[in-house]
Amino acid sequence: MEGEKEDELREKEDELRELKKNLRQEKYKNENEKHWWIEDMQELEKQIEKQKEKLEEEVKELKVEKNELKVDMNELKTSKDRWELQMQKLQNTLMETTKTAKSSTETGSDFISSTSESLKRSMVEAFEQKYKDDLGVLQLFEKHIDDCAHEWETAQDLIYYALYSVLFQGSGTGKSRLLHQLAQDRFVIYLCFRANSSSGVPPATPTVRNFFLYQEENEMVYIAAFFCSCIEFLDGKSIEDWKNQQRDPEFEKKIINKANSLVTSWKEGSIELNLMDETSCANKIAEVWKKVEPHLSKIVNKKAKLVFAFDESRTLLGTLGQSKAFIHTRRALRCLPSGVFAIFADTISNLADFAPLASLDPSARLYLNKNKLFPPFYFMGRPLWGAALRSAAKLNELMKLARQKLLGGGITVYDWLNKPTLASGLAILSSRISLDVTAESRIASELVAGFMGICVHVSEDRHKLLAFYPSEPILAEAAALLMKDQNVLRKLLHFLLDALHTGYIEPGYRGELVVRLLLMIAWDHATRDRDISPHLGNLGYSKEFVSRPIRVKEFLISLFGQENYDEHIQSFPQKLADGLLAFTHFIPVTYTPNQTQLRTLFIRFAAVICKRNQAGVDLIIPVLLDWDGSSPISVDSMSYFLIQVKNWSKVYDAHWPSSATSKLSREFVYKDKTTEENQNPYLSLYLQLGAPKPELESFYIESFPAFNTKLQKKTRLEAEKAGKAKTQYCISGLGLDKILYRCLDKLSDDDISILKQLLCAWLDPLKLAKHENVKSLLRSMMPLVYEK
Repeated sequence: MEGEKEDELREKEDELRELKKNLRQEKYKNENEKHWWIEDMQELEKQIEKQKEKLEEEVKELKVEKNELKVDMNELKTSKDRWELQMQKLQNTLMETTKTAKSSTETGSDFISSTSESLKRSMVEAFEQKYKDDLGVLQLFEKHIDDCAHEWETAQDLIYYALYSVLFQGSGTGKSRLLHQLAQDRFVIYLCFRANSSSGVPPATPTVRNFFLYQEENEMVYIAAFFCSCIEFLDGKSIEDWKNQQRDPEFEKKIINKANSLVTSWKEGSIELNLMDETSCANKIAEVWKKVEPHLSKIVNKKAKLVFAFDESRTLLGTLGQSKAFIHTRRALRCLPSGVFAIFADTISNLADFAPLASLDPSARLYLNKNKLFPPFYFMGRPLWGAALRSAAKLNELMKLARQKLLGGGITVYDWLNKPTLASGLAILSSRISLDVTAESRIASELVAGFMGICVHVSEDRHKLLAFYPSEPILAEAAALLMKDQNVLRKLLHFLLDALHTGYIEPGYRGELVVRLLLMIAWDHATRDRDISPHLGNLGYSKEFVSRPIRVKEFLISLFGQENYDEHIQSFPQKLADGLLAFTHFIPVTYTPNQTQLRTLFIRFAAVICKRNQAGVDLIIPVLLDWDGSSPISVDSMSYFLIQVKNWSKVYDAHWPSSATSKLSREFVYKDKTTEENQNPYLSLYLQLGAPKPELESFYIESFPAFNTKLQKKTRLEAEKAGKAKTQYCISGLGLDKILYRCLDKLSDDDISILKQLLCAWLDPLKLAKHENVKSLLRSMMPLVYEK
């Protein structure tokens, strides 16, 4: 029993020992695992620390890369800006090139851009012809320059802003030729900013052009360096040497390289270019001028010894006007010393871009100091046609060129009909019926800049410009050819009505305006598809002309129609019926034309808009009588149509019938001209457009009507005794429609309606409003103006 218990006790002790052993082993194991865990944790912490350090390094690297990326982005942005700037400049150049190729609106020399090689050669020859200056334009231009230079030198308190003026006039007026002629007795640096691709005459100076246009910083400093470079090159040169040097193809590059070298030397002289102001630039130029001026003074005895001539200078203005290139060029011009002057030459769509009012100028200095600008020079006509013809230019090519210019560029009539412009429409009409364009309107400057208008006056503030279309037979012929297209004529009627409603055209006497247009339509109808008579070649007319002299009878048949002529125009004197008419355009005059002046008008294909307050007559058309086709045109052979226009709403005016007879007679019209002894038969044409129904009648004046004074009565009796009484044939046309005027047959009813609207067209806001609700608002805005 005891033995069993002892065995059981020993088993228990063995189990206990085994349990203790297991516990010790488990404890050791746990301690090892804890140690391993601690070591693992420590190792993990080390790894985390290393990873942290690595990440921090990567973050630092990323920050560096970020900063580098920022720098790269800024550089890319700068490169992008530069690229966009270059693209814009290239686009501007492309636009200029396209504009030059299509419209050639800059000067007469660029007329050749879109024409034949033969005409280009003729234009070059015309440019190189001996300079003709019967009116003294060059002398007047030189005086203008020297007077401005003198004003600059003697003016107190810097009254004037800069040493420059503007040479401003329409296309083909010889601006470039005048600048070259200026170089005969003074030093002229000719800079032509025409598009590089242009084939105009004289050629462009592309290297200089790019130098002025594409400087990205410190533009004024570079331009001042250019002036310094030019002045340095003058030293020791004669005027002829200087002109020959400018013909050297490499001369431009030499000037530009020298200018760049000067800028580099100024930098090396510790001058911060950004800090160089006008005074610094002026000092640099003055240093050079001081060395060269004594030599120039020995050769040139004028106030302006050196002239910088910027031709085709609108390029400096950019597309919106007043670009950086022009502003910095003008600032650099302020640095020039006395004895130097600059001219900007162009047709210039807006003269005020080059010579703005002080309050509108982007330069604050000009406004704050109240500086003035020198007045422009524009006193020159258009020698282009004559010069080209003297150089054997073909007339048909000049005609084509004139048509393109009137349309606004090298486009076809089809192109123009798809996108017509008001300016081109008014240019065509003005070339023929002489419209009075409002001086304050933008159209006036557009007509001069791109549509063959001539500037005859510029207001002192340079915002009012008088555009005029003088007597130019070639331009009138070109307009006549365009107006023979019924679609073109229809557009022109709409443009004319719009211009009267908007105030672009001074209305004047609307009846006279409509009659001028009516007579031009009749003329075009009469001359359509007619060959020139063989003997008319002796007048100098060519088959290349659209219009030709025609018989009076032919014109009256064209105006009124064959049926009206046969029925109502009876006993028409054969001598007058066989007379010749030649008029493609009307021009205003300030005198009552005598027979000598009528002869000149006839040769130019011109009819007359009578002077203001002319007694009895509104329009005069010259007529040539008894011409055999070979002998010179005699002054004694000249007669005329005397035309009186009325626009009354009743059948006759208050002075009928004397207004169609005695007051439309030679004796009444020329009562103040005692030397007028023209006794040739003539036609008195009385046109009363406002009559309610059409009517046509004619009659021969058997004798002069009675006059009040003894002198007039004596004149009548002497004329009757001499057998010269039956000289006046009268025609009265009443109304305005196709029944009376058969030349209007091809016009639609809408076109006739526009003609009638022209008779009472004035500046009226209601006419411009397209919707009835807008018209109602306008009526309320102007109480009592319109009848309810």
